[in-house]
Formats: sequence, C-alpha cells, structure tokens
Amino acid sequence: MKKDKVLLFTRFLCVLILIGTIVSSIIVFKNIDSNVALNFLKGYLFLVFFIILYIPVVIVYNLRRMKLVKIKKRLFRVIILFILFGALNNVYGSLFKSFNIELIKDLTICLVLSLYIVFGDIIFLKSKQN
Repeated sequence: MKKDKVLLFTRFLCVLILIGTIVSSIIVFKNIDSNVALNFLKGYLFLVFFIILYIPVVIVYNLRRMKLVKIKKRLFRVIILFILFGALNNVYGSLFKSFNIELIKDLTICLVLSLYIVFGDIIFLKSKQN
C-alpha cells in the first residue's frame, strides 16, 4: 500500500519538532552554553519558522480535496468556537484581569485557537479520506 508522501513528510516534521522542543528545553533550562547548543537552537528556530509556513499550505492542499459541504460545516464550527472563545475571554478578562483589555490580541488568539481546533486534523488526512 503506497503511503501519501505529504502525510509522511508532515509526520516526520512533527516528530522532529517534538524531539527538538525537548532538546531545546533541556538546553535552555540547564543553561548549556556551547557552540553546538547554539547551532542546534538556530536550526530548531529555522524548523519552527518552516513548519509555521508549511502547515497552512498543507491545510489548503487538503482542503482543496474536500467536499464543499464539509468545508462549510467546518467554517460554521470555526465561527461558533470563535464567538464562544471570545465571549469566555472577555468574561475572564473583566472578572479577573485589569481593565486593560487588548481586543485585537485577544480576538486573534481566539481566532487562531478555533481555526486550529477545527482544521487541525486536516493536516494528517490521507488522500483517500477526503
């Protein structure tokens, strides 16, 4: 059975990010100061920026193969979650934080969180599952 190359590459990148995060955390918390550690952290930072650009491309690539009805359902869930997270964030902000509410920052976080919850599984879809 032939596996999807995009899926294999995405899984490989996620494993690399997981291992890199663990090693980077050890380097930072143990305060390791060497050229190898610095070069590893530079490579890890490059990998993080690459995956930040790669994941939306994979999502759009996999969305193209989905039916329009499924995309509409997912967009409706994004809107509902965005409103829910925005309302919860404002209630939390007004009850427990100071009165300095940064609306743009808070709504951006709510939007990204709702998009990731709804479209996060699309990253790992095989071509026959769409």
